[in-house]
Order: sequence, then structure tokens, then C-alpha cells
Amino acid sequence: MPARDSLLDRTLALLETQGLSHERRQHAPGHSSEELAELRGLPLSAGVKALLMKIRGELTLVALRSDQRTDNNRVRRALSSQKLRFARPEELVAHGLVPGRIPPIGRPLLPLRLVADRGVCRATSWPSRPAPARTRW
Repeated sequence: MPARDSLLDRTLALLETQGLSHERRQHAPGHSSEELAELRGLPLSAGVKALLMKIRGELTLVALRSDQRTDNNRVRRALSSQKLRFARPEELVAHGLVPGRIPPIGRPLLPLRLVADRGVCRATSWPSRPAPARTRW
């Protein structure tokens, strides 16, 4: 899993060079937002989950608070797209990503567009600025 370690190293370096405060917490892998919140000892609302989706032919990271459910219809409307789908496993692998372990970080660390729910943008400092969606989903 070297690509994952490389992404982690690049993420930490970016946070440090941008002077963004952060805390690194190491824990066992989790399979759901709820399980990860428990492992981290944080409320579910403190986390951000990222979904890799294909929107208008472009792979896009969609970030939302961990305590929110994804409403594909609202995402489509917010991004003015008639169609969207979740990325296929081979599309994740092509970017060195693992299902269930997708970081909510786009450019410059990953060559992916990043959009985020407004609630995420208000609650978080971002090293790669997401484009806020026009509506909440």
C-alpha cells in the first residue's frame, strides 16, 4: 500500500507547509463513519467523508460531514448534472485509493476536483479549497 503512505506523507507535509493546525490520530481501520468516529473518540459530526463519483464525465471527490447521508438527487441538482455514479473499484485503484479510505483532499495532492457540502466548508479548514456546492445535500 505504498501509494496510501505516500498520500499520507504528502498530506501531512501540505498541512505543515500551509501552517494548518492538525492532529494525527492513529487507529485501527474502520468500515463505517460511525465506527471511525468511535475509534477516534470523536462525535460523528466531527468527521468528513469523501465519495469518489463520476459527474459529467469527470471523477470528482464529494465531501460531506460524516453524520450526513448522501442524497444522490440533491448532489446531482447541486452540481447541475443529470447523471452521476459512484467510481468503480478500478477507478479508485488508478488514483491509489482504497474503498472506505478516501481522503477528502483534492488538488494539489490528488488530480481530482473536490466539492463539499456547505456544512463541511463552514466547519473545516482545508489545505485544498473545495468548491462549495450551491445547496446542502
